[in-house]
Amino acid sequence: MNRTLFVLVLASFAQVVAWTQGIPQGLPPFGPAVVAGQTLKTTDMTNPQALIPLDIYRTASVKRQDIATFAWLEFISAVSPVGSQRGVTGGSFGQSGQSPTTTLVWETFQHRTELLPYSGTSAGAPPNPWNAKPKYVVSTNVAKGGPTMTLSHTVPFSNYNNLDEASQIGQNMLFFPATPGQPKPGSDAQVLFEAKANAYESQFAAANYSNLKIPLTLPTGTVEVKTAWKPIESIPPARLVTKIADKLPYGGMWTYELAPDGPGTSLRITEDGEVYNPIFRFVSRFVMGHTATIDASLRDLGKKLGEDVKIEN
Repeated sequence: MNRTLFVLVLASFAQVVAWTQGIPQGLPPFGPAVVAGQTLKTTDMTNPQALIPLDIYRTASVKRQDIATFAWLEFISAVSPVGSQRGVTGGSFGQSGQSPTTTLVWETFQHRTELLPYSGTSAGAPPNPWNAKPKYVVSTNVAKGGPTMTLSHTVPFSNYNNLDEASQIGQNMLFFPATPGQPKPGSDAQVLFEAKANAYESQFAAANYSNLKIPLTLPTGTVEVKTAWKPIESIPPARLVTKIADKLPYGGMWTYELAPDGPGTSLRITEDGEVYNPIFRFVSRFVMGHTATIDASLRDLGKKLGEDVKIEN
């Protein structure tokens, strides 16, 4: 399986409009509003409880740098490591890149199919419980005119991404060209999307899901995230480690490592072995040779591929 690296394009916003009914009680935690001339500080990067600003100052002329500060503070909060609860920071922005397995705050927002899951009826269904593991429900027609089938699965705690949208808000399909400036939609990688919402919107949907109407004005405290993913590099498997599991007079591990070598590929096999029986140890050292099995494996591989093998110890 290839290991694929992705680049994330993230946009989020906090709705600051009024709502008159069906509002959950109590706003989620937000940081102070951005004021004129505010700039980013080192403490914004190291704050273990980074919060999205509630708003930005409202005047006839808002400066671009202040809007940028607001956007960066949103981003810092959204990509900080999540704590024990979904949507709540548990570490600073500076810690977000220390481990590739770290789950970030925005990732734990509810996916749109968690927020408004398929129910099969016009009444709809309430959101999944906020702090539960993500559960994605898909509705599809098995055949034209056939029954509707509901498929669901619960994924591990760390997997909150469900890239289920193939177009940009239903308008167009986007592709990432393998060769910059030379788009080839037939072979280029497609950009995939997902939409997510914070706990406050989840509470709002739970209170109003049976009578939601379009157009819809969301309440103050709503945060939504729209993400776009595109592959930027694919790294084929280049390392394999095997270990003797049986109880034999010898044991250890073999490590296979592939590396580019001009127009071809070199293979390095490293043996970390142990010989427990003295007789086997003598035979390995003075009769067979410690590298006999590795050398034979490399020659067999070369014969299989029709290549001359040059063994270097």
